[in-house]
Amino acid sequence: MRKKSSTKDSQRDTFSLCGDFVAELGSASPRAKAIVAASALDEVLARFLEKEFVDAKVANRLVRRPYAPLGTFAARIDAAYALRLISRKQYDALCTIRAVRNHFAHSVNCRFSDDQIRDSCLALNLKFVVYPPGSEFDPETRFLMNASALCGQLDGAFRNWIDRGDHPSEYLDEW
Repeated sequence: MRKKSSTKDSQRDTFSLCGDFVAELGSASPRAKAIVAASALDEVLARFLEKEFVDAKVANRLVRRPYAPLGTFAARIDAAYALRLISRKQYDALCTIRAVRNHFAHSVNCRFSDDQIRDSCLALNLKFVVYPPGSEFDPETRFLMNASALCGQLDGAFRNWIDRGDHPSEYLDEW
């Protein structure tokens, strides 16, 4: 019989999507990269919000059910910022990533080199992002590196929250 894992273990295990999403994007199309990266961050925010709420059933109604008030990426970004789960810099980056995702999701002919998308991606500038030499002005690379860094920051904050009880607001000045 399989040993039942603790709540901490299951939360930690289910949060592994951040470490995996970049590898999944290797040969994906630019559209898939934008949508999958944003989807991973959307899921991270959903889990942050669920952890913040004291009642799991209410959290599910607010975050997961059809037509949930916090069921969209935009609503989750706003709520996470309002609850001090993310910093202003992370909020701005998530809003940019959401806008880029929306362009790719709702436009037939869309590329990272399109003026509006390129400018948005080049404005992404999170701390601790190290770009491969010569790629800092490539909008697709900049988008993916910042999305990956953001996922890593949020993953670390979530793990500290589960393991040590450190609320994400304790790290806002570091980001």
